[in-house]
Order: sequence, then C-alpha cells, then structure tokens
Amino acid sequence: MATDIGTLEKRYFDACKRQGIIPNKAIVAALFKAKIKKGRHEISTLMVSMDDLKDVDLYPLLDLLKEIDSSEIDAVDIVNRSSCVLSGEHVSAVLRAVNKKASSSGYL
Repeated sequence: MATDIGTLEKRYFDACKRQGIIPNKAIVAALFKAKIKKGRHEISTLMVSMDDLKDVDLYPLLDLLKEIDSSEIDAVDIVNRSSCVLSGEHVSAVLRAVNKKASSSGYL
C-alpha cells in the first residue's frame, strides 16, 4: 500500500523538529499542492525549487524522500533556476533519492 501524502507531511514535520528547524515553506507548499492534485485524481507531482532551499532544509527533505518511491506521489521535480549555493554533497543525495522515484515509476 502506498504511503499517503499526509504521512509524508508528518514525516517531514517530525524531521524538522528533530533538526530543530522551521519547516521550509516551499516544501510545505509543494506537499500541499501534491495532496490537492491527488484529491482531484490528477498526477501528483512534488515540485521543489532548489532556489528556495538552504543546506539546513536538505536533511528533512532527504528524510521525506526516503519513502517517496512507495508513496502516492507520482513524480518529483527538482528545479534549479539560479546558481546554487547548497552543498554539492547534499544536493547529490537529494537527486539520488529522487532518482529512485523516477526509476520505480518508469519515468526513466
């Protein structure tokens, strides 16, 4: 059974609490939009802009992405419009986690 988006949200908020950080508004909004689309029986995409993230946001995002391949989310889009000041190691980890979803859903 697929992990519902509400469970992913809870996982994200719990990860933020463990890290002692405020949840990133862009990630929360992306989860909300994915939940709305799922409710309308549309393709549910989690779209995250790297431009809206700081290094501290990546640990909770990675925690969220651990279950993304078995979730109700159909696709994940990671967008980067400007030069990124995030740690390359952290960004690589996020991209590897997203790649798991693309591979398991047949998008690759």
